[in-house]
Amino acid sequence: MLFTCRDEGGAFPAARVHDVTFRHNIVQRSVAGIALWGGEGQGGRRLRIENNLFRDIGTAWGQNDRSGMFIQSGAYPDVQIVHNTVIHDGDILFGSSGNVGGLVVRDNILHHGCARPLNTNWGINGAGTGVGFATLNGFFGGSPAYVVTRNAMVASPFDAVARYPAGNWFPGSWGEIGFVGGGDYRLAAGSQFRNAASDGRDLGYDDAALRTAMAQQPGTTPDPTPVPPAPGGGSGSIARQWWLGVPGTTVADLTNHPAFPSSPSGADQPTLFEAPTDVADDYGTRMLGHVTAPVAGGYVFMISGDDNCELWLATDGNPANRQRIASVPGWTGAREWSKYPEQRSATIQLAAGQRCYIEALQKEGGGGDSLAVGWQFPNGASEAPIPGHRLTPYVPSTPPVVVPPGSGTGLAAAYFDNADFTAHVVSRIDAGVDFAWGGGSPHAAVGADTFSARWRGQV
Repeated sequence: MLFTCRDEGGAFPAARVHDVTFRHNIVQRSVAGIALWGGEGQGGRRLRIENNLFRDIGTAWGQNDRSGMFIQSGAYPDVQIVHNTVIHDGDILFGSSGNVGGLVVRDNILHHGCARPLNTNWGINGAGTGVGFATLNGFFGGSPAYVVTRNAMVASPFDAVARYPAGNWFPGSWGEIGFVGGGDYRLAAGSQFRNAASDGRDLGYDDAALRTAMAQQPGTTPDPTPVPPAPGGGSGSIARQWWLGVPGTTVADLTNHPAFPSSPSGADQPTLFEAPTDVADDYGTRMLGHVTAPVAGGYVFMISGDDNCELWLATDGNPANRQRIASVPGWTGAREWSKYPEQRSATIQLAAGQRCYIEALQKEGGGGDSLAVGWQFPNGASEAPIPGHRLTPYVPSTPPVVVPPGSGTGLAAAYFDNADFTAHVVSRIDAGVDFAWGGGSPHAAVGADTFSARWRGQV
């Protein structure tokens, strides 16, 4: 893409291109990004490049001495590069001629490394100058002074902090940015660059503003919202089991417990691939069944939960061949799908009607608790959580547990400091349900007049 002024070989020296804004665009699958040339006539000035998404820019589409470069600038003053997300594998800005003023580079997500084999340069650089300040002063040192701040510049091959003005970031990889993922370059809820721009907004482009603007342009429409395939393939539910009184926060604490897997505290078959929230402390959950792919293509599975969780899949439907495809290494909020990159699987190719064994494990220590599993279809649509019409419960073939008379341990009790089963305070094992609290309460942390209690177990 070229921004320039043409004076017809000197025949029209008054030619000029001023006050241009390039905003709300998606540029993709290109060798390079933008070239600026202000050397003819009265040249160009006051160009604003704002709120654009450049993706897949680089060496995959051609090999030359500019492959992967975002912008090349030759004597073009007063350029503002603001709130862009640029997924490229070359340098950011190359100064080729002149020494102009008015450069502003702020609030962008960019690449600082360089993958091309020809003319390998990094970051902001120029003809015959070094990276960073050397180029900024040599090619953009005019008046008004340059501003380069609040940019995330990914994958610098050296310590770049000292080479640029203060207030920029240099993540080691694209993964450290915290994109939603799967080709979605919005920032996920847990990204450190949310609300980090100089104006208090997210770093990079604003997807909602871009798509709203595209929809308002004559003859253009944004990408249609993907629609999930038609229902079918499942029987309507998935199996859920839980184990109470299991301390710890890791999945291994559950799977190594003597009662796992043969002696769960309870079981049911919910119609959504999601467990209830805020059940208790010190317990674990397993949800297991089969999921049927409605169409052929690449699927991405995702899991959320509190505390640690794991998601396992066997594409041949055999539980013995399951492999772990995603996990929650810490904890997430309910249905929070993008806090950790490990929450999303790699793309898994499935045939239409293919029936896969799927299993989710969750371990709760204390505080809030949740578990949910979703997936993304080949067309980009998502079901999160996965609904029952895609699922069939799996019932493990284990012999019934015989409890000798008098060997029961009681009921799992949960007490709440509200009358509507919210504000969970404490969980414990009660020998039975036979209480007369009168004007008191079942626990010191529970109010005497407004509380609720729940008991669960097997008889």
